Amino acid sequence: MTREEAKQILLCFRPGVADEADAETVQALKLAEKDSELQQWLEKHRAFQRSVREQLRQTPVPEGLKARILAERPGSRSIWQKQEFLALAASIALLLSLAGYWLARPAEETFANFQSRMVGFALRTYEMDILSTDETKVREYLASHGAPADFALTPGLARMPVKGGGRLSWRSHPVGMVCFDLPQNETLYMFVMDRAAVPDGSVPVGGPQIIPGKHLSTATWSDGRRIYLLAAPTDAQSLGKLAERRG
Repeated sequence: MTREEAKQILLCFRPGVADEADAETVQALKLAEKDSELQQWLEKHRAFQRSVREQLRQTPVPEGLKARILAERPGSRSIWQKQEFLALAASIALLLSLAGYWLARPAEETFANFQSRMVGFALRTYEMDILSTDETKVREYLASHGAPADFALTPGLARMPVKGGGRLSWRSHPVGMVCFDLPQNETLYMFVMDRAAVPDGSVPVGGPQIIPGKHLSTATWSDGRRIYLLAAPTDAQSLGKLAERRG
């Protein structure tokens, strides 16, 4: 689990309720114990939650609210124009606005965030936009839909049978996806994006960098213009051979 994945999970974390037993939440909390940056983020998130709860508790409910709503007569001043109700509405609107800002803040533009998003697609068995064993047709489809299509395959990938592909996006940047056929009807996913889409210097240099995973192993590298990410339900050693840029 990456730091960005943990943040997405912990955004919904509420201490003292059932989600503390959720396996992903437990894993994210354990990561926060080891990751000082994630721990600081979690403390700020918890502080915000406490602040929102406290503000809601302190917002008074007007006495006799139900009776006064029912007693409203046509022609009388609308109950929502009265001072106490306007104050209540303003308080709730402010809290909702703050909560919306906190939860809707864009994720960091880092390679780790890109990687976690694309692996998420692969884990959900993302439906291909084009089904074809012809690599040229897959490239033509990607190019016609504005996705990177002039990428270079490694010698290992060039020998793999293609099964299709698709056009994805990450933070408005087009991503080309090519799917290769693996034994037992499994799929190897290759995601390609412009290198300039991640300006923070978090893109791995050299490589490929291999990360074994429980469900999918990944391999990442860049060639100056493009970022490459492989994800497949295979062992790290086999994936590393496919990612080698020299035969």
